Amino acid sequence: MRQFLATLAAVVCTLVAPLAARASTVTIAPTADAFVRAQAPTTNFGTVDFLDSHGGFGSYTCGSDQQQPGAAYAYLKFDLSSIPHDAVIQSAEVVLTSRTGFAWDGDPAQHLRFVGDDSWTEDAITYRDSPAADGEGYLASREIFYGFPVCGDPKGSPQPQAFTGEALTQTVADQSSGDGTLSLQVYNPNCAECSVGSNLGYWVRFYSREAADPNVRPELVVTYAESEPPVLYAAIPDKASDTTTVVGRVTSTPSTSLNLRFYTSDTCTDGQLGGEPSLLGTLSDVSTDESGEAYFAQRLAGAAPPGSFVAVTAREVEGPASPMSRCVPARTTTSGRGRVS
Repeated sequence: MRQFLATLAAVVCTLVAPLAARASTVTIAPTADAFVRAQAPTTNFGTVDFLDSHGGFGSYTCGSDQQQPGAAYAYLKFDLSSIPHDAVIQSAEVVLTSRTGFAWDGDPAQHLRFVGDDSWTEDAITYRDSPAADGEGYLASREIFYGFPVCGDPKGSPQPQAFTGEALTQTVADQSSGDGTLSLQVYNPNCAECSVGSNLGYWVRFYSREAADPNVRPELVVTYAESEPPVLYAAIPDKASDTTTVVGRVTSTPSTSLNLRFYTSDTCTDGQLGGEPSLLGTLSDVSTDESGEAYFAQRLAGAAPPGSFVAVTAREVEGPASPMSRCVPARTTTSGRGRVS
């Protein structure tokens, strides 16, 4: 039996080329965006075509709206329902397009912060009732510099600014599998004591979703791997040892541990298990290689019923289950000697 299984696994791995997970990209426009201004605590700015981010309590923004002193923070909300529920998210990028600003002093980066409260609305949010960011950490950051003159809107051509990083990607994945909504704050901190003065910050003005040119509106770009069903080559019950040897391949995130769950049913129609499949057993020590592939040829405790069919799903830790594989017949052996009936 052991020699037969080793030979079967070797033949399968030789004849079947690895199947890479299919990468797809979805671009998501915000369902809401706005900014809030400390010096206008009850004013809503949800209808203007720009988003201000400015950390300085003592410096100011300026443009067609004249000089506006004090801090300003921008908010964006995204509906993540267009990401497939079983997708393995590989990267997430928020693209904002800047048009003006000024480097007063302090932290030169604009930062994205996670906002857990999604109840805010574009046409009602104000500084006074704006939701706080969750924690002090940044999901992604980008240094953006605008020099003299202080005022001028726009300054040069629009500049795409991409915010990305592991923390942002993980947050998008968490929210996609959670409530399906992502709220972010664009933030620059106040510099209480800077080299050229006090209470200063970096001001950047981005285009909002109300911008006339759709090419400069904010967007969230998510790249994900479409979850592939595992491929089950054989399921070989052995009554003598009360085991079922399973041989197959699974494709998932590279260098990741997987939990494989095998199911059995007495019917298989068009490659899918029929009726109400029963759990046959699990494998928890299967890991993908650097290319995202894993082959397995292992025994499950318990023999599949005679004449039944077997299929398998794969799941990453805390991730969604893959689609179920096509079912294969459970081909029983005779008395454990390695012959297939």
